[in-house]
Amino acid sequence: MDQQTCVITGGTSGIGKATALGLAKAGAKLVLVGRDPARGAQAVADIVQQSGNSEVEFAAVDLSEQPAVRQLAATLLSRHPAIHVLINDAGIVCPRRELTADGIERTLAVNHLAPFLLTNLLLETLKASAPARVINVSSQVHAHDMDFDNLQGEQTYAGLDVYRRSKLANILFTFALARRLEGTGVTVNCLHPGVVQTPLLAAFGEAETVARPPTTEPARQPNKVALAVKYVVDRIKWRLFPSGLDTPEQAAATSIYLATSQEVAGVSGRYFVKCKEAVPAQIAHDEEVAERLWAESGRLVGL
Repeated sequence: MDQQTCVITGGTSGIGKATALGLAKAGAKLVLVGRDPARGAQAVADIVQQSGNSEVEFAAVDLSEQPAVRQLAATLLSRHPAIHVLINDAGIVCPRRELTADGIERTLAVNHLAPFLLTNLLLETLKASAPARVINVSSQVHAHDMDFDNLQGEQTYAGLDVYRRSKLANILFTFALARRLEGTGVTVNCLHPGVVQTPLLAAFGEAETVARPPTTEPARQPNKVALAVKYVVDRIKWRLFPSGLDTPEQAAATSIYLATSQEVAGVSGRYFVKCKEAVPAQIAHDEEVAERLWAESGRLVGL
């Protein structure tokens, strides 16, 4: 990885930051993408101090806003003539339906449309930098269906369902892009990273609580919302992630593996869990669904 340029969205905290640190230790030149300048500056300082690698920079971007994603791509292309690895790691879950400034449901905007747009805008440079790799962070809780009639929660909204479909979208996008990139020297793979106690996991709990509010709590119970969220987070941990939680370093291992290992140098269009190829939901291999999603995504981002 010596002097290879790696761009990581969501690289200032949690799994993304642990991934960035691992790549910095491997000698990569890093661009961390995040929304909070203060957190970004701290992440850069931490990674430089812990890795001894000073080739780390930060770009402050709100990935929910398409003009900001386009500006990020323009900045990256102007500052970095070669990009060897793009890791789309940033992700959110919204307990209640929110629209971005572009009029897009926020979870879909950040989790799927932002990586779709950014990757496409960087694609020619990635090809020119080949061998290059694109890595999309999905989740083992990805949905088993893609409801195009309710893609943005227009009819009914449940935060966890929207999140799970956005993670399925990551896989469908990966496989569709891999087909398009055959023979270019650019590979694209996706993964379930693992589960760490992060704000995202707490948001799972809030989303579940909003979707299915408790009905048996006594009135005016102190901190009842906090207690309900904690209860649901604990329930989600054991129901969705029975093997328990990982450390950030464990959760980052698969992204680092896909970015650096020669074992996967020519591997593309696959889904990985714990550095091993795994089998996603059957719908993830449906090319008709993937192409319909690609067309709709292109329409929503103006490509």
